[in-house]
Amino acid sequence: MRHVRVGDLHLDFEGDKAVILRSLTHGKAVRAPQFAGAVVSWCGVPRTAEEVAEQFGGPARGLYDALVRAGILVAPERAADTPGMFEYFGRVDVHEMMLADRARVDGYRDAIQAAVRPGMVVMDAGTGSGILAMYAAQAGAARVYAVDNSAILQHATRNIEAAGLSDVISTVAGDFATVELPEKVDLIITETFGSMAFVEGASVDLRACAARNLAPGGRVLPDAVDFYVAPVTDPEVLQRAVGVFEDIEGVNLAPLRRAASHKAVQLRIDRRSLAAPGIRFGEAPFPGEDTVMGTAVFTGLAPGSEFVGLAGWFGLRLWEGHTMTIGPTDPETCWLHTFLPAPVRADGDGRLEVQMRVTPAHDNRRRIEIAVRVGDDFERLYRL
Repeated sequence: MRHVRVGDLHLDFEGDKAVILRSLTHGKAVRAPQFAGAVVSWCGVPRTAEEVAEQFGGPARGLYDALVRAGILVAPERAADTPGMFEYFGRVDVHEMMLADRARVDGYRDAIQAAVRPGMVVMDAGTGSGILAMYAAQAGAARVYAVDNSAILQHATRNIEAAGLSDVISTVAGDFATVELPEKVDLIITETFGSMAFVEGASVDLRACAARNLAPGGRVLPDAVDFYVAPVTDPEVLQRAVGVFEDIEGVNLAPLRRAASHKAVQLRIDRRSLAAPGIRFGEAPFPGEDTVMGTAVFTGLAPGSEFVGLAGWFGLRLWEGHTMTIGPTDPETCWLHTFLPAPVRADGDGRLEVQMRVTPAHDNRRRIEIAVRVGDDFERLYRL
């Protein structure tokens, strides 16, 4: 059998005899001889144990087998898996938080009622508690496939049975990126969005899912994401983000504060903390490209006014007439706002031009990097 290294593998050299092989998305950290670096490098494409032994000699076969057992070398179809994320969403308390978010749940319910027509076949990709699948069944779908790759599916199955909808809804265990249903569906519903929408990395998975399962003319709900930014003027927001890294009983933590100032922070930002209403800087069809970039230009600000950072958020175009935006002026949801510490200022004309780029992190497709540029004075890359 052929195996390939996991997609986000990192090597840390330990002295002159060993390396630490790490995979954040797979939750693995293995100490191995430095020779393992050559083996995993060569296994950037699928290899068998025999091929490794032929290339590096007999002892390499034992190392290959050990790396397979440790989960560093995996079957090709598992190389891009992120099991750590599915473990998180298998927790009941996570779904308790999401179900308590009435703005989110009600917004999806109303959009599903508008989208589903009697007789439709529907897929709920990442069903979680099963709530959206049940809304689709109640709206008149003939059949609903509720797909999830986490342990929460057993609870979703019980919820569906308790609601008397088992004759309409079938639960399917598996990663919706690779599942192939027994029939094509008219509508794919998904709520697989994290911070700034792209955390969770669902766009790539949904593209693969739609290619396998969506009937010609079928649609995805939501089908687009909008991205917003606004300047933050309230020092209290900065204090909440990095204030802990100050002098504590005479201990200088300035280096930690500088490091924290380069990191995006998730928190709730009040509308009164903004210097101006948010401006949409980009949009992304969903599923589509998982990188968005654009420019927001703010005018009418106080000339030379200073800001402690930028606030970012997103909105979902769920269906015609049904949108959900999570900004500081919108109803609260379980999605927080993204604060980017950024000491920037408006120019002498009260103008602030912000260039933004949101893209998957280079080493973990479930995370994102946010690049910000303000004129010629400020440029920074944040990670979330």
